[in-house]
Amino acid sequence: MKKGQVSLEFLFIFMIFTLILIYSIRMTTFESGPSVEVARTQISLEEKALADAISNTISQVYAHGPGSKSTTYVHLTYLRWKTQIERVYGINNPSIFITYKNGTCVTIKGVSWIEEGGNKTVFCSESLLKVDWSNNGTIYNPSTTHAGNQGLEIPVEKLKKTLKIVVEWNPDKSPEWSYNEAEGTLYINIGIG
Repeated sequence: MKKGQVSLEFLFIFMIFTLILIYSIRMTTFESGPSVEVARTQISLEEKALADAISNTISQVYAHGPGSKSTTYVHLTYLRWKTQIERVYGINNPSIFITYKNGTCVTIKGVSWIEEGGNKTVFCSESLLKVDWSNNGTIYNPSTTHAGNQGLEIPVEKLKKTLKIVVEWNPDKSPEWSYNEAEGTLYINIGIG
């Protein structure tokens, strides 16, 4: 082989690898096409995992009765990714919205409330505790409303990488849901007498 042929082959292979790299970067930045669907799926899976973690912790405390307490830790990646949530859903300053209707429901505030089907945006997880706190804004701190449901709103930039969920059943206190930003703790007292 001549020296010029090796250079052309090398250049050709280099160009192919460069194109593959550019395509890969474009896919992982979630700018368009299938990558937006991948990002939406990852966000949705994490919403469902968060709803499950909260409901399971509430169920555990409820099963043990008054005076019981339990702590769960949830690792969050996609629900903290503000720019991608904004890009995927076309909203500004996204927040996580959490409410309780016989179980925990989690969604992104500002997105249409769809509980069923392929375009589902609300992810719920049933619990042993069958109460509907979605119409009781006084127990949520900070309280907000989304699609007629009252619940807890947490801006995504205030979420910690590891969310600590503390649930207790103190019948001497009223039901309460609050988020401590400094500690990254979601506190819930089921407080039923």
